[in-house]
Amino acid sequence: MKNDLSSNQKEKENMLAQIAHEIRNPLGGIELLTNLSKEDLAKGQVKEEYLNKILSEIHGLKSLITSFLNYSRPSPSVPSHTSIPQVINEVKNIFQNDMNRKNIQLKLEIETPSVWFDDNHLKQVIINLFSNAVEAANFNSEIAIKSFINNSCNYISISNSGIVIPQENIGKIFNPFFTTKKEGTGLGLAICKKLCSENNANLYVESSHEHGTKFTIVKEINNEQ
Repeated sequence: MKNDLSSNQKEKENMLAQIAHEIRNPLGGIELLTNLSKEDLAKGQVKEEYLNKILSEIHGLKSLITSFLNYSRPSPSVPSHTSIPQVINEVKNIFQNDMNRKNIQLKLEIETPSVWFDDNHLKQVIINLFSNAVEAANFNSEIAIKSFINNSCNYISISNSGIVIPQENIGKIFNPFFTTKKEGTGLGLAICKKLCSENNANLYVESSHEHGTKFTIVKEINNEQ
């Protein structure tokens, strides 16, 4: 018990330090651009590019704070028999334009009609995983979504043959604030992992040059379902 409390406290301290770091840099940029704008204003000039950059930094901070709140205080799970085809169809519609732009084909193999999962949580997880898949996918490629039951577990997987995750990063990608993207909070996959945990499910990743990258949600089927 004492070790668990110590571990939780250490995690909170690390997260607060990381948040402070993530916020400090854009705040420094906002301060600099504001001072430059004040100097220009004194000369009767205002550079729109400075104002646009300030707004961009503010939007980035708002996104970071929203992501952090979603991670630290996820809404309680209210599971139900959530329709897998319906969730996938809604998510597909969100990203249809991005898929068209890269000429990405969607291959569906949905063998299970539903899963015992909070519907909003499942949609949020699928949106994040699908967004990553579209971003990583090559032009004129394919994204595959499968759902099936095996050994009393419900499986939902999303895979693509695009950018491969380096093996040294596989064990880190679910860590809060870990990212290799130039822009991004590094909280998306951490939130997915936490939402799956809230629904007594697991989230796994596999990535190789031979088979591409696949994220799989695994939910055990039990009596409450």
